[in-house]
Amino acid sequence: MRSLRVGILTTTPRSAVGSGVARLDLRAPTAGAKLALGHRNATVNRTLELVRAILRKCVNDWEWLDRAPKARILKEPTRRIRFLTRAEAQRLLAELPEHLADMAAFSLATGLRAANVTGLT
Repeated sequence: MRSLRVGILTTTPRSAVGSGVARLDLRAPTAGAKLALGHRNATVNRTLELVRAILRKCVNDWEWLDRAPKARILKEPTRRIRFLTRAEAQRLLAELPEHLADMAAFSLATGLRAANVTGLT
């Protein structure tokens, strides 16, 4: 059984699979390459979700495939997202040195991530 490598997908011809759809190994080339570059599981999963969405569109809307191949996503740590209250934000700004308080106030006002704020010139 010969595989054909196209971009981030590895496909096996339909005739070799016999299920009416090419078998795709979505995770190996995509996840391996991105993880090697230092990307986190969440970044890899966003790419895989895009590929999965395209494959679902191929099945449901365009009818190019009989069924979409399964693509497992990587495990991500579950984090609790919590926002500061106004009182907590004011207390934080009061405790920080002036140069950091300005940056923190800008971050709170815009919602930018720390990397975006520190990268501004």
